[in-house]
Amino acid sequence: MTDSHFDETVNLDDMQYFLHVVAAGGFTGAARRLGVTKQTLSRRVAQLEQRLGVQLLHRTTRFVGPTEAGATYAQRCEEVVRLAQEADAQLKSSGVHDGGTPTGRLRVTADPHFAETFLVDVLAAYTTRFAEVTVELVATERHVDLIEEGFDVAFRVGAPPNSASLVCRRLGPANIAYCATPEYLRVHGEPTTAAQLRAHRCIVKATDGGPPPRWPMLGDRPVRGRPAVRMLEVPAAVLVNHQAIAQRLCLAGGGIALFPRFACRDHLRDGTLAAVLGELTPAVGDVHLLYHRSRHRSARVQRFVEVASEALGDAPWQ
Repeated sequence: MTDSHFDETVNLDDMQYFLHVVAAGGFTGAARRLGVTKQTLSRRVAQLEQRLGVQLLHRTTRFVGPTEAGATYAQRCEEVVRLAQEADAQLKSSGVHDGGTPTGRLRVTADPHFAETFLVDVLAAYTTRFAEVTVELVATERHVDLIEEGFDVAFRVGAPPNSASLVCRRLGPANIAYCATPEYLRVHGEPTTAAQLRAHRCIVKATDGGPPPRWPMLGDRPVRGRPAVRMLEVPAAVLVNHQAIAQRLCLAGGGIALFPRFACRDHLRDGTLAAVLGELTPAVGDVHLLYHRSRHRSARVQRFVEVASEALGDAPWQ
């Protein structure tokens, strides 16, 4: 094989810049995510188009999107970038030395309440056993993109993701609970139907910029032999964007709130909160541990999955 088989003008960075512009729907959002100026990003993509001799993007004052050729090129770029990431994961990021001792940095993400309640002991056990690994835990309610944002492991609540690139290990069922303080229920009464929530003060957690929040409730009529779940618009007496604040308000007697059961487990056990509408509360999926298939061979990821599965396999949040 001669050097003529390789084109020195191929630039993986330019491919990734182009993919970020397509994903963000414009240069401004892509530049912010990449940490470069909009002008730099625009120049790099223009140079890529000049090198290829093809217009990759439609550009107007209101819209930036791929041309037909750009959409095809983006698909091929995604494949090239993925293969490069897998090669790095197998070699540079394997995290193995001295016959298989985990090393390097492990990045983990999880819901803040789940992390605080259940991952502290997991991380303590893991870092005690594998002292040469540096662990970074990012507690966020946002579902991060593991590969794009550089995470090794994620804990997710709900339905399993539809992704062939992710390994999804089920840890146990996830449940929700409608809660209020016993004092609130003594004064205002306990709701037994979804309609009765309109007469109550509801504390509703919303997502920044998201649609109006809805609460899941089992319907009266099964669908195909299974309980039907309705998503109900709830009149919010208080609307907050942080679950911890909603929980503090609920504990202060401010009304009825909806929580993952792992977030209110201890309060339900000690009686500071009481669950209501139990017969109408649906199942919402499971708790999953996710990691990318290309990082399965990483010793630090393998050992973390083993430690977490051993500690959380009995679903202690139930």
